[in-house]
Amino acid sequence: MSPDAAAAPAAEPTSSASAAPVGLASLTVSTTTATVASTVGFAASAAGGAGAYEYRFDLYNAGRATWTLLQDYAPNSTVTWTPAAAGTYWVQVWVRAVGSSAAWDDWRNSEVVTVSGTGAAPVTLATLTASSATATTNTPVVFTTSATGGTGAYEYRFDLYNAGRGNWTLLQDYAPTSTISWTPTAAGTYWVQVWVRAVGSSAPWDDWLNSEAVTVTGTGTAPVTLAPLTASPTTATTGTPVVFTAAATGGSGSYEYRFDLYNAGRASWTLLQDYAPTSTVSWTPTAAGTYWVQVWVRAVGSSAAWDDWRNSDVVTVSGTGAAFVTLSTLTASPTTAITDTPVIFAAAATGGS
Repeated sequence: MSPDAAAAPAAEPTSSASAAPVGLASLTVSTTTATVASTVGFAASAAGGAGAYEYRFDLYNAGRATWTLLQDYAPNSTVTWTPAAAGTYWVQVWVRAVGSSAAWDDWRNSEVVTVSGTGAAPVTLATLTASSATATTNTPVVFTTSATGGTGAYEYRFDLYNAGRGNWTLLQDYAPTSTISWTPTAAGTYWVQVWVRAVGSSAPWDDWLNSEAVTVTGTGTAPVTLAPLTASPTTATTGTPVVFTAAATGGSGSYEYRFDLYNAGRASWTLLQDYAPTSTVSWTPTAAGTYWVQVWVRAVGSSAAWDDWRNSDVVTVSGTGAAFVTLSTLTASPTTAITDTPVIFAAAATGGS
């Protein structure tokens, strides 16, 4: 789990959906050098389209590689910003015609603004410690963190990583508490990741830190584990049922199962059964092809997406069942046109019903 992915900068647009050619003529900045607590103004101007525009301004902090929304879409073509920390910044503006459903009709980056001074330092995590780097099942481990910078009022989020299963579990969503206690129920290797942000911040995080690894031993409750998922038969004809059977062990002994069918020819998934106590599912193929089923299992009452998963053997289906619905053509008439001249698109399909 990486906050870098969760908090990726707004992707720079690559195409426009505007019906009329709205374009940004300029984006100017009042100064390219500033000091903390001073005011920097950004002014955009647009042309084209119907002449009624709305603007969105986002600020990029190069040092932290994060975006902050300064103004969502509104008629105002100017925005002011007061830097709170030294660093390198720029603004990106998006513009679109009022009433447009496009994400943007045009966009532009400002010049870089360099900020100096002694403003409030950014929120930074100083430490994240575990009460013990080794533990036994059913013995609590306490993780403690501390932060500095910003306004001094922080909130913290804690997530647990299970290295053996490769999944994350939320221990505490954002709250003022800077410690968390976790009681392992199964042997393995784990660590905790903490996110911090200033109270009132809309950022996903201001800083993050991983703890040391914690090695757990003991004879606690074994994790929920799936035995092989069987398919009967593994070769079939259209109109003939195929039965998939799952079996799980560990945990509390009370499980629920989800079954999804994969069509290799169409590279698509179909839900056969959402989570339910039933450990078998029957599927009747209607078209020849190659398929398999994936089963997810979790303990009843678990909030995890899954505790374990497994694919079945491949099932090869032959026969003369209904063909897949397939698009045969999509034509445009004409293929060259001028503005305000209609273009007609016509599709045709075969197969299915």
